[in-house]
Amino acid sequence: MKIFFGDLVHTWSGSGIWTTPLNIGYVASYAKKKAKEINLEISTQLFKDPTNIIESIKSEKPDVLALSYYVWNENLNSKIMSIAKELNPNVLNIAGGPHFTNINANLRGAEVFFDDISPDCDIYIVNQGEKGFWNAIERFNDVNNSVQKLRQEKIDGTIVNLFPRNNDSNLSSEEKFFVGENIGPLDDLNDIPSPYLNGMLDDFFDGPYIPIIETNRSCPYRCTFCAWGIGTQKLLRFDEERVMKEIEYISKRTKNAASLFIADANFGILERDADFAKEMYKCSTKYNFPQHVIVQWNKTRPDRVLNTAKEFRGITSVGASMQTLDENVLGAIKRKNLSAEQVMKLLTDLKDLGIKETPFTELIIGLPNETRESHLHANRELINLGFSVQNYNLHLLPGTEMDTEESRNNYF
Repeated sequence: MKIFFGDLVHTWSGSGIWTTPLNIGYVASYAKKKAKEINLEISTQLFKDPTNIIESIKSEKPDVLALSYYVWNENLNSKIMSIAKELNPNVLNIAGGPHFTNINANLRGAEVFFDDISPDCDIYIVNQGEKGFWNAIERFNDVNNSVQKLRQEKIDGTIVNLFPRNNDSNLSSEEKFFVGENIGPLDDLNDIPSPYLNGMLDDFFDGPYIPIIETNRSCPYRCTFCAWGIGTQKLLRFDEERVMKEIEYISKRTKNAASLFIADANFGILERDADFAKEMYKCSTKYNFPQHVIVQWNKTRPDRVLNTAKEFRGITSVGASMQTLDENVLGAIKRKNLSAEQVMKLLTDLKDLGIKETPFTELIIGLPNETRESHLHANRELINLGFSVQNYNLHLLPGTEMDTEESRNNYF
């Protein structure tokens, strides 16, 4: 079975913040491991460039096309899936990513996505991708790679589009889509072979891609504008030894990037994160990478953030994304913050250690209960405290609580 994975980006501008496709690397690594267990032979290819994947679809005709959907590439993905179906109606088009979570994995959500966004998609994997994707592939193999037969299957962890491009208005949502049961996340992240250490991501070191590393998965907070961590109950960790090996593996091979992204929602939440920071600084001095580390810091433990930040020794920026300073807004979006005073204390402590930082923070324009004046007040307060402030527009992301009908009715 030939499977093409795509984490596609728009390339018309010739440049952008393009990252190594760790997401599809995890799904592909897990699928290959599970296939080997049942003696199923599969081949995988990973893509970022849409032109490359189109040419490969034309020449190699994969059995499965699997694309990661985000708000920034859903139209691009839908076009690629349309091209794939035109070239081979028997290709199985699978989508994944945060567009569908426990919150909107229902018939109404399916109708919006499959009818309006991506009518050539056959199956969407809900929540984290590894288990649900393998469920679909295993079932696809059971029906001898028949897309028509697969649409008759009940596949948990997925939403199945039973009648792609069928505009029969007499069909109900129940007749058009199947929404599978929630299968939950993996019990152990280490069941996923490292796509770095097994060489699956090696080709991307030659391109203009910024490496990403993940040390743990999930988020203990549930900010209503964010899909991070939905579908998980606890923080899961990759083994420390594995992460250390990945840091060195990436650092030795990266030649065309200066930065490293950490994909954790709250780096510094665990004591061991200081050890990872120390290893990144060690590699920075040894291999000249990473020169800068991009971090989403933990929001409630300034002591651990301090211990972690000092081990970076200046190769990362320290701060806290406030999003708002208004208590009514924080309540509406179910968010907890480090206070500005806690962040300033953190920076003073770092300065005492010889690490001088201009603190950064972020605010979101248009949050529930926010007013023009409260937003401007937050900017003034943070600037007066010496913060570098970035303002972002609010986006009602699919799969988040804020995008639900109830939230829209309450606040928008």
